Amino acid sequence: PTQAEAWLALAAAQSRQQENARAIRSFRRALGLSLPAAQRAQAHTDLGLALIRTGQPDPAGEQFRLALDANPNHQPALINRA
Repeated sequence: PTQAEAWLALAAAQSRQQENARAIRSFRRALGLSLPAAQRAQAHTDLGLALIRTGQPDPAGEQFRLALDANPNHQPALINRA
């Protein structure tokens, strides 16, 4: 329960299987733990994409902004935020 990387791996697998609600919960669990900036940026971006797939564009935009706060040069967040 305290391994952020494990939560990220689970969330990625859930996303690949189109289990977006579960992926959202797992990404949020991972983000609640300590992550380096690069992983934090990617996790926020992936969470944003899962939120878009569930019809939640406003919270997704916030996740892309948080990704850019963690890493201002994170290309996927820049592209998706636009």
